[in-house]
Amino acid sequence: MNISRNPCGNTLPIAGDANSCALDVRVGVATCKTMTHLKLDHTALMPMHLVPILGSLHMNNILKSLDLSNLRIDEPSCLQLAHGVSVCEMLQILILRGCRMGPKGGAIVLNKLIPSANKFRVIDLSDNQTGQD
Repeated sequence: MNISRNPCGNTLPIAGDANSCALDVRVGVATCKTMTHLKLDHTALMPMHLVPILGSLHMNNILKSLDLSNLRIDEPSCLQLAHGVSVCEMLQILILRGCRMGPKGGAIVLNKLIPSANKFRVIDLSDNQTGQD
């Protein structure tokens, strides 16, 4: 599923309500048996919209690639993301460039990534204001 650069949540007449978009994506992630890639980068989704989407990652056991570049990911979103990527067995590509998750959010995600880091081909955590950049 690629909604990259879609203005969802930005202007209602152009792209629709962000809450509805987030719920639709959540259902897609949780129930689609063929979704191997999810690109949400450069959308106008806010952290509160990402929580339900990221919370559904644990229900998708075939996702191979996740790109959330330049989306603001706060601590509650990081908690959902960390749990999702830790149990998503097929995930190999994780792009979190420019998500501004900060030191606490970065630590939450990294603590879950470290035990399964060898399964990933790509992990991009650059530009996240973690204090480690």
